[in-house]
Amino acid sequence: MTFTIRGKVYDTATGGGVGGVPVSNGETVVLTDGAGHYALPVEPASHRFITVTVPDRYRPQESFFRALGSSRQPPDGADFPLIPAPERANRDFCVAHISDTHVTVEAEDRQQIAALSAAGPPPADDSQAALRWKLYTASPWHEYPSEAQLADDLRRVSAAAPDLVIATGDLTNIGTLAQLRSYRAATESVPLPVCSVFGGHDGNGERIESRNGATYTRNYETVLGPAYYSFDWGGRHFIIYASEEAFFSEEDRARKERWLWADLAAQPPGQEIVLVQHTPPPPAILDRLSHYALRLVLHGHAHTSKVWSYGQTVVLGTPTLCFGGIDGRPRGFRHIRFTDQGVRAHLVALPAAERPPAATAPAEIALGDAAQPLRRRWQWQVPGGIHRAAPVCQGQDLLVSQQDEAYPGQSGLSCLELATGRLRWQARTDAVVKNSVAVVSPPAGSQRRDEAGSCVAVSVTGQVAAFSLGEGEMLWQAEVPGYPGQAVCASPVVADGVVYVAATDGCAAYDPETGRRLWHTPLSPGTGRSYAEPQLYDDLLIVLIPSQGILALRRADGAIAWQRPFPVKYYCAGPVVVGDRLVCAGDGGNLAVLAARSGETIWERPGLLGSYAAGLAADSDYIYVTTAAGEAQSYTLHSGRRRWCFQAGEALLAMTCYRRQGRSLLAAPVRWRDYVLVGGLDGWLYLLDEASGACVGRAAFGSPISAAPCPTDAGLCVGTYDGRLFLYGE
Repeated sequence: MTFTIRGKVYDTATGGGVGGVPVSNGETVVLTDGAGHYALPVEPASHRFITVTVPDRYRPQESFFRALGSSRQPPDGADFPLIPAPERANRDFCVAHISDTHVTVEAEDRQQIAALSAAGPPPADDSQAALRWKLYTASPWHEYPSEAQLADDLRRVSAAAPDLVIATGDLTNIGTLAQLRSYRAATESVPLPVCSVFGGHDGNGERIESRNGATYTRNYETVLGPAYYSFDWGGRHFIIYASEEAFFSEEDRARKERWLWADLAAQPPGQEIVLVQHTPPPPAILDRLSHYALRLVLHGHAHTSKVWSYGQTVVLGTPTLCFGGIDGRPRGFRHIRFTDQGVRAHLVALPAAERPPAATAPAEIALGDAAQPLRRRWQWQVPGGIHRAAPVCQGQDLLVSQQDEAYPGQSGLSCLELATGRLRWQARTDAVVKNSVAVVSPPAGSQRRDEAGSCVAVSVTGQVAAFSLGEGEMLWQAEVPGYPGQAVCASPVVADGVVYVAATDGCAAYDPETGRRLWHTPLSPGTGRSYAEPQLYDDLLIVLIPSQGILALRRADGAIAWQRPFPVKYYCAGPVVVGDRLVCAGDGGNLAVLAARSGETIWERPGLLGSYAAGLAADSDYIYVTTAAGEAQSYTLHSGRRRWCFQAGEALLAMTCYRRQGRSLLAAPVRWRDYVLVGGLDGWLYLLDEASGACVGRAAFGSPISAAPCPTDAGLCVGTYDGRLFLYGE
């Protein structure tokens, strides 16, 4: 049965109605008349809220929504009093974009885990029980924030003086009422408006208890209100959209879809739109929205940073607020400034220490009692900073990936003269190049435009581009299947005149002369967000597939040669080929050596490392590992016997996945001369004696070293997270 609800949207200062304001039942949108009145059809069995799109010169006196409740007879009317807030009409304003807070309630979680542990693993055919088991036992809930920790983080966000905080989903870990109430209490502890977005984790509490095909937003709605709505601020129209279709019934999905297009249709022509949702927007959705002035999309979900453009639309994916991201980005938020000249945005990291040390630059690096120290030769500032991409030395040049996660940013490559640090050329890419470039040497007798060879870079969106080493001229570009919705973090590799790229859901091979794709092998989604560089062995390309294992493809045609299950995650170090062996480090501290030809186990030691490996290196005799627990370790290649262990200091930024603070390492260890070089998130570069692991030299840089140091013929190149690049030589 359909009822009509009537009401008024009015200005509390004057008592007069506010006309032209959209009011919705979550499916239909109507506009108030000149006196502020509206009449809205409501079906109590289908519609759960009435919402008003608050104009940008007001704020709601009480709330922007009214819950209709479970009664078959809705209320007679619903008025929406608005308080004048002229500051919200200012076109120059700031938003703090946070995401994926995953709030937990420790006592509740412990109780659930104890009950599940007592009952044991569920049967494989019980999908809901299996989901419950996974959510509670496999989730790193002990690393997720409490209400008090989130409140403290929000106070740090408030210090940046935003006008508004937008939290893009997975606000809680399971979506229980207790967790949602803790999240709400934390947001109410700061004197800022917080706009909340529904994410899948916020509905999982119902999903594991309800029948399939239901809508799993009831807990969220009870505590936080409607799962989708809109508002105006600073001349822009913000659409808060629940994008995870699996959490809505078929009927509610259709209602949600109708509301979206009705809300857009209610906007005046040319109105700037900001779409806010939990998951990344597929290009197909952006195509459908291209008829509107969609200027910006904000999302989370991936626990990574991704900045890209699609036509007129800028898409900003923001990493986690309360713990380190999957991609190694430190916990923090994105500061977004809206002006008449457009949008500007940059990441803000939350220091792990209350008073981080000032950035320093040692004049020299000691190499021990018997050796001359390395002296600083030059320093250069990398646009956007240095994250995970180590510089690549090629002859007399140094190739540097610019990992600028700001918008507008300076994504691309820089080529420096190794001896002096002088900039030779810079080249732009469509988005950030998350890792190092691969170098292509010209074949003998080549008539290429650049006889010095070329380098190949892969952006996070999946664009492959080749640049001449001589002048930085773009020679060709190609797009991996799934571009631009990729999340490519791994470096490309080059061998025998072929470029190989591991993307989010497949691997591809390209001709380095023309960029022509030679083959593409679709794989189960997983390789995206992983920094594991593909490995070459004879005629095989070996790749890590997170949450699955290790897989080898034939380089000639991309056919699968072998695959082996192995406990690896996105954040685990990739395997390393040494001779005919493959060294693998997995989640939970597993270390294994496999036969590279077949994937057969030579030896495996579960839990040997004590924590997962963030970086991995090996030579013909030894394995070197850096771990998420802040340890550098060495093992014998042939038996797995531990040789030594070194502990780094407290990290300056929480860059390790799911960690808020503590000791951790991210960069791979580097064997150099008689040393093992370890870049620390504590801001120190350590030189360890290769035989004993003793620290024989160290230098403080005052900023995390999250990319591996780069030995060169001229000395040692060291880069810091804040973008300072140094060369030290004798």
